[in-house]
Amino acid sequence: MICILDNVTNKFMGNRWFWLGAFGFLATISIWFRSSLFGFDSYATLSAIRFGWFDTLGGQPIANLVWSIFPDSLFVFKFIMFLSLFLSILAIFKLVWFFYDERKAWLTIFLLMGLSPVLLFGFGEFENEVLAYPFFVWSIYWFLTSKDKKTTIQSIVTFFLGLSFWFWPFYLTFFNFGVSSGAVEQNMFAGLLNFWFLLPFLFFIPLLGGRLKWFGLLALFLWLWNAKLFILLIPFVALAIVQGLILLEKHDTIRKTIYYLAFFCLIGWNIAFLLQQPTNSDWFVVDKTVELAKDNNYPIFNDWSYGYWLWSKGIKTKSNPGYSLGDVSYQGKGIYLTDVNLPCVLVFEKKEIARKSTKIWQCN
Repeated sequence: MICILDNVTNKFMGNRWFWLGAFGFLATISIWFRSSLFGFDSYATLSAIRFGWFDTLGGQPIANLVWSIFPDSLFVFKFIMFLSLFLSILAIFKLVWFFYDERKAWLTIFLLMGLSPVLLFGFGEFENEVLAYPFFVWSIYWFLTSKDKKTTIQSIVTFFLGLSFWFWPFYLTFFNFGVSSGAVEQNMFAGLLNFWFLLPFLFFIPLLGGRLKWFGLLALFLWLWNAKLFILLIPFVALAIVQGLILLEKHDTIRKTIYYLAFFCLIGWNIAFLLQQPTNSDWFVVDKTVELAKDNNYPIFNDWSYGYWLWSKGIKTKSNPGYSLGDVSYQGKGIYLTDVNLPCVLVFEKKEIARKSTKIWQCN
């Protein structure tokens, strides 16, 4: 593994940006192999683009303007997510190289992508965040490497450009006490759940010198306050990884174990990403629900988790993420897509491992 990384840093010196992009592509290849978008909120963005429902994406007028010119193309969506990732890891690569050397920059990107799924899953969700992330990372890069007033101003302007795409999460972070409408990722300390094997490296942030340490600790606090702000911490985690590698320079066995662990985890994260919702079985129950509703001319009532998936089919319901959290209760005549039992006719039931079974009810 070390030999491979050495070859990357020596043989391909003139093409390092191409090879960095190639590694980023391979590290997140499952994004390209999914036949659908990942998660729930991606389908809010998709529905806005597909049907012009930008009123559902409140608090992000600049992002909505960008989305309004996008074609309804899965390939385009995936390309934007990948481009956002590439630009971000490019800035992190340059940041580590600035303070250390190129070989450590390659190792850091490899470990950052391998030891935790946070970048794959963070950049794999099609939301306004993917427009904002590169601006934040480059802002941090320019600020930390700044040697003149011009670069510092450039950093601040870039930060606010990113903020223009991502106003709502920042508003919720600083004025809503870190909690947003029941969204788990915006509860305090939720960030502890999404860094996995990177957690040990957080203890190396205090070892960083000067303002790297203090801004790193500030980013750590913001991330613990609201997990949505993970991108502000990533550049400092990258620098902390280098500190960890320096401390392990005389411990080859531990170092090599970490490298192999990162390699196999990288494969594991991609497999896990492919298995995430919505799956083919999820789309089956959504399509079945829509079909029954049309055949009977009934309204649809659904658990919140199915809301934006239904919206992406052109079916607006009352229960979409962010508005009607929780299970559906009996509301009269209709087709119900829910986890709970209702006093109606059970049309279909999908049983799943480690989750409640999903049921389609017809209530006359």
